[in-house]
Amino acid sequence: MRNTGFLCGQDRISNYQGQEFLYPEQPFAFPFELHGTGYHYITSHDYSYEGDKRAREGNSVILQYTVSGHGALEFGDRTYPVPAGHLMILPIPEKHRYFLPADSPFWEIRFVTFGGNGARELVRSIRNRFGIVPSVRPDGNFIQRMIQLLEEPPPPTVWEAASTGMSLLAELGRELEETNEQCPRPWFITRALEYCRAHLDETFSVAELSDACGLSRWYLSREFRKNLNMTIPQYMLRLRLEQGESLLRNSGLNIKEIASRCGFDDSAYFIRCFRNSRGITPSEYRTNL
Repeated sequence: MRNTGFLCGQDRISNYQGQEFLYPEQPFAFPFELHGTGYHYITSHDYSYEGDKRAREGNSVILQYTVSGHGALEFGDRTYPVPAGHLMILPIPEKHRYFLPADSPFWEIRFVTFGGNGARELVRSIRNRFGIVPSVRPDGNFIQRMIQLLEEPPPPTVWEAASTGMSLLAELGRELEETNEQCPRPWFITRALEYCRAHLDETFSVAELSDACGLSRWYLSREFRKNLNMTIPQYMLRLRLEQGESLLRNSGLNIKEIASRCGFDDSAYFIRCFRNSRGITPSEYRTNL
């Protein structure tokens, strides 16, 4: 039996509509789960969410699309504008903050939330390839299906909700792939990414990476940031933490062994980086699975 909550109203921060998809008969955890969808028209600059303070929501994913106006996202050492036509891709918990900036009078958004390890891994892969705030076609199937989720009856069973969640994320990946085919990454960026993944459990310098690509350190660093919206060390840290997260879920290795396999010489540093990024320690993450 489905138990779907529908919310509609206005508070001091925004006008909102939303649906929460609840299925009490769910027999087990699905790799892809559709949790909810909604619409907000935000006018208050008190609107602010910090991803590392949302551990109680469990491992989940938020995709938030700007219809009009604009917001902002703090991630790492950068603040990204989130204008109309762009989508924020945000795993939870994670160290980030999105908000209505002072120079924006409003932010009109649609969002959809997912759960499940499959959804989280797929979303991280999509984000690594296309960026944390990619441009998305407003007339594409992904946005149109997201709108339909709020305006039409919800999936009647947990099985159909899981199927809908998986196909929706696959549609997003397909559309981004098609959009980016017209402006592929330079060959040396692809080479740099391959090298990073192949040497994930090793310690190497930016100079060694640039040598492997046959480029100067300065040029590779500049082009890497231009293409991926992050520095090489930031990318390597993210890659290693994702590998650590996967090993915490799928192996019986202890924390020290996991840290070593992810290229951390010091397990304490791995624990500190994981907590700063995810909002919880590796041990807490494993306990919550």
